[in-house]
Amino acid sequence: GNVDVFIRAFAAVACLADVAEEEFSGFYPSIMPGLIECTGYGLDRDANGNITGRGSTSDEAVALRGGAIESASIVGQAVGQCDGLFHPDAEKLMQLILPLLDAQASSDAAALIAQDQLLAASARIACVMKAAYAPFLPRVLPHILRKAKEEADVSITDGDESTVGQESEFDDETGMESI
Repeated sequence: GNVDVFIRAFAAVACLADVAEEEFSGFYPSIMPGLIECTGYGLDRDANGNITGRGSTSDEAVALRGGAIESASIVGQAVGQCDGLFHPDAEKLMQLILPLLDAQASSDAAALIAQDQLLAASARIACVMKAAYAPFLPRVLPHILRKAKEEADVSITDGDESTVGQESEFDDETGMESI
C-alpha cells in the first residue's frame, strides 16, 4: 500500500544522500523535516511535545517510522560534519530514540520502531556527533549490551552432498528454516 511507497522513497533518498555525501546538503533542508516528522508518526506525546514511548503499534506505522529513522540517520551521516547541518536534527532524533528504547526494555512492550533500527540509527548519529554524543551513551549502551547478550536463534548442522544446491525449506511446526 501507500506505506510501502513511502518506505521505498525513504530508501531511495537515503541511497542518493549516501552517494552524494556533502553534495546532498543543498537538498537537506527540504528532506530532513519530513523524515523527522515521519519518525514520530502515530506516537503519543506529553504536554511538552516529548515522545512518551507509547503510540500506534500497527505494522504499517512501525514500518513507516522505522524506514524514516533509518533514512534520516543515513542522510545525516551522508552530509556529516557539513557546517554542523545535522547536529540539531541528530539531537531531535535522539530525543525520539531514547524513550522508545526505554519503553522497549521490558520484554512485553510492543515495538514502536524495531530496536535494531533504533540502535543502527543511534550508531550513525554517534558517528556524526562524535564527542557530542557522549551524553546519550548512558541511556543507549545498556540496550546495546542487552542486545549483545541475546542468544542467536541460529543453529548450524552438517549437511551432506545430497542437499547441495537445494532450495531452503521452512518447517511450520518448529519455525526452523533449513538451507
